[in-house]
Amino acid sequence: MKNQKISGVLIYLLVLVLVLLVYFYAVYTPLSVSAVQMDSQHAQNAAQIQLYDSLLNRKAELQEKIDRLQAKVDSNQKKAPIPGEKAAEDVSAACALAGVSLLKVEAGEATAVAGSVASDHKQLYTVPVTVSTACSGEQLLKLLNYFEKQSSGAYYVNQIKYVPGTDQSVLTTELSLSLYYFGPAAKST
Repeated sequence: MKNQKISGVLIYLLVLVLVLLVYFYAVYTPLSVSAVQMDSQHAQNAAQIQLYDSLLNRKAELQEKIDRLQAKVDSNQKKAPIPGEKAAEDVSAACALAGVSLLKVEAGEATAVAGSVASDHKQLYTVPVTVSTACSGEQLLKLLNYFEKQSSGAYYVNQIKYVPGTDQSVLTTELSLSLYYFGPAAKST
């Protein structure tokens, strides 16, 4: 047999092809599979980040709503319902606010309204209140407006009697009111 001499360039070329084949199967193929997986993972992460950003933006909006509602709750707590034992004080304050001269205020005994119990087991009570005043017609309207719209007590105006005084601008009035409020239910024996 004859020895044939293989050119050095051909050996280098063969080694280069072998190295490229090993690189392709050992490095490039696993990297390309990993790159596809990483791209899909990146897309999922980007969508999740967008979701979190939108939730963070919504959090600020919700916190603003919570703060507004908390302010309403605080305001309503300041304007707590008037219990029966404070009816005379509330009527006196209403008369002073309306500029009405209070002649007399009488608050009766609280009585439970039959069959009127709230879901939190509090009983509805009513207190009759009689108010005698000296005022002008405009002042009387201010006083009635207070009982209808401004008072934190739930008043019902049963009757209004008025008589013009010696001075035609002054009325002597008698108001019959009922104050309603919730209190602890009476314990049955």
